[in-house]
Amino acid sequence: MRRSIKSGQRKMRVIALKVNSTTELADILDKDQVSIAAGVITFKVPFGQEPVIMKEGAASIVAKSATSVEVDGACELLIVGSDTSERY
Repeated sequence: MRRSIKSGQRKMRVIALKVNSTTELADILDKDQVSIAAGVITFKVPFGQEPVIMKEGAASIVAKSATSVEVDGACELLIVGSDTSERY
């Protein structure tokens, strides 16, 4: 008998970004999932809860939420989050 996968296990999303400046993203595949303006990177599809963000580079993360992340310079970001708000 097969068991169903809990929704929290199958709704994970990963976005990899390279931020060139506060107004420009590098031309990579995940660029289409976000938009950027004045250092605020807005997710076109919001996460169900605040994602985990890993950063590489000298810039810092100013603020983050389930809908956006704000950076103050050039860096590389790996954003991992869930599309559901349930916790198991």
